[in-house]
Amino acid sequence: MRGSTILRQVLAESSSRIVQPARIPTPRGDINTPAAFLSAIGRDSAKKLSGPLSGWQEWDDMWKTNGEVLKDAGVGVKDRRYFLWCLEKFRAGGDPSEFAIPAKPKKKFRGWDSQFEATKGTFGVLLLPSRERQSEGQDTTASPPRRIERTVQSPELSSATRLEDLLRISATPNGSQGEYSTLPDGVEYVVVLEDRPQVVKERLGANWGSGVPKTFSQISKTAGTPLGFGCLVGSVGESHSSRALVLHRTHFEIFGALAPDTIAPADAVNFLRRLYRPWGAVKYDGMGPARGWNFVGEATQPNGPLPWSFDVLETAERTILSWLERSGRVISPKVTIDVVIASYRVQIPLLHSMLELIPAPTCSVEFIVVVDDPHSPSIARLTKEYRSRPDVHILVNNVNCGASASRNRGMWHSTAEWVHFFDDDIVPSPDLLLESERAILHHPKAAGFVGNVYFPPPANVATTAIKLSGVTSFWDIANRFKEDVPWGVTGNLVVRRGVRDGISFDLRFPKTGGGEDIDFCLRKSLWSKQNGGEGLYGVPEMHAIHPWWNNGGRTYERFFKWAKGDGALMAMFPQFAYSAAAPNGGEVLLCCVIIAMVGLILGPFLGSGLSISIFGVKLFFAAILVNVGYSLYGYLLQGSERSNSYRSTKLDALPLAVAESALIRMTSEMGRTVGVLHRREWNQLGRRFDWWAGRAGTEQRIAEGRLEKRTFQIWLLFVIVLSPDFSSN
Repeated sequence: MRGSTILRQVLAESSSRIVQPARIPTPRGDINTPAAFLSAIGRDSAKKLSGPLSGWQEWDDMWKTNGEVLKDAGVGVKDRRYFLWCLEKFRAGGDPSEFAIPAKPKKKFRGWDSQFEATKGTFGVLLLPSRERQSEGQDTTASPPRRIERTVQSPELSSATRLEDLLRISATPNGSQGEYSTLPDGVEYVVVLEDRPQVVKERLGANWGSGVPKTFSQISKTAGTPLGFGCLVGSVGESHSSRALVLHRTHFEIFGALAPDTIAPADAVNFLRRLYRPWGAVKYDGMGPARGWNFVGEATQPNGPLPWSFDVLETAERTILSWLERSGRVISPKVTIDVVIASYRVQIPLLHSMLELIPAPTCSVEFIVVVDDPHSPSIARLTKEYRSRPDVHILVNNVNCGASASRNRGMWHSTAEWVHFFDDDIVPSPDLLLESERAILHHPKAAGFVGNVYFPPPANVATTAIKLSGVTSFWDIANRFKEDVPWGVTGNLVVRRGVRDGISFDLRFPKTGGGEDIDFCLRKSLWSKQNGGEGLYGVPEMHAIHPWWNNGGRTYERFFKWAKGDGALMAMFPQFAYSAAAPNGGEVLLCCVIIAMVGLILGPFLGSGLSISIFGVKLFFAAILVNVGYSLYGYLLQGSERSNSYRSTKLDALPLAVAESALIRMTSEMGRTVGVLHRREWNQLGRRFDWWAGRAGTEQRIAEGRLEKRTFQIWLLFVIVLSPDFSSN
């Protein structure tokens, strides 16, 4: 319920900085009825959405629909995602004649099609040792077996009702063995299975084998590739606990083997699925009566990326390109993006807004959700709702690992060229993936791309204070820099994954975050530029909305922890650190606390101990008064930049928000100083970090130095005035 409330609040309030199109646009020209709209967007939409169309009596009815309604009406995933995408484009003022994507025409292959579908070729069955076999002493890290040891005729294969029947039939001697590079005569398909004992009893779908030729024909038509190119991926049985892969003999003509020798048998299915992904030549279909694809807690490398997801994969892709060229086909691979969402809260409505994003047909997108709370009650619901989506991977950490470790796991699980990081509490714009693909195509050598994350308009004292304090000033950094952006928040960040740079999120930073995104981006950008690439680019069009934390309530602890973590950047990047002009408010507050504690400790030994403690307490409140008062002075002072910033926010209680913004700023400064002390980085006391990493000049340093000097000087006056007379004690 809370997630739904947040989502409704964000969508209702957003945003003075983003002009949101009307949810129900006015009809334009001949497009004035639901039927006319469906006809305009093409792809036989009027027929495919005939069920919902019958219930849309008025123009407004169509615009009130959603994915759940279409799903309940039996509309397929691709059709409903295309329809919802068209709705958003029309809302934004687009013309269907310009944005509608026609269906690919059916291709003819000189009579091969009917011959291909009618073939009664033999199925070769190959069992790959699974990870469970390690306990039985079987080596699962060796290269895949190089012989097909069992073959079975197509009619017999289709009659199998359980996996154990399939294995029994496969064991009958009915053919010779052969190397992959020279398949036995008549063998057209190879079924690759993980040998997992617990799924032997699983039921198989009726006549599943008879549909394999038609499926490969469909792959060829939709992807525009030669017949037999690609793979069929299936989940076995009702529990979907094992994957199967069906390959045509064309695969072995291209590679001469199932997979490179460096691929462990347990990784072969995943490798081949990823290999054909950029060409859209992967078809998902179940071998069992139930269909499901989510393997919760799916295995992944614990301490790094999949070793084959760089050079080995790139070499295999080049082999495919060469083969396609020799076949007379020039087919460019799609851009591959994996969206990684590290989620502790598992708020289903917000996750739904991300998982329903629609990419362009020229882009292959998969979603990786890393759940960082293994006890979350929402895991079962999330898995149930997305079990039929092969593009959604759900990983569950065994323990709460933190944001950085969860993002690392998602990134290491990915095999795409690019990774798009989301926070789990954002609402992305409907065309966000379109914008990220466009940026990638324009700058293919970039280290990554930084999008904007906007907050709803401040609605109370707390949210206005957060805005005025400046702690959110970096969330829309793409508006300030278009190229060589220093860093971006992980709420909306694209980075190149397909390079072996060894860069991941540093686990020294707090679990809840604070500085890890800056460190990650700076290292990514530096490595890219040192190796012939480019830095980060700002993409303002790639934007999302972030709700206010704590439903718009106060959250001082969050800012304290952030600053406690990001203070480590001064020692990690000394080139961006500099000496402060004077102690800031947070450092002064800590100084006051130390004075008070010294008084308490030395009280029994010094007659003036209590006076020292009282003196420290007075100075503590004096520091708060000085910083709050100076902020109010900036608000009241006409014509100053600070005053103009304050007055741009409309709120009756604005002076209270201005005062509270000073408290938030001091909380952050105190957290940063505490972090320095906690890490024993004594030489970093009194130093500051340039958050713009040298990209914004010295103007901000000068302004911050002026603020620190003036507030410290005023506080020193209080020190003189409030000093106790120790001589009288």
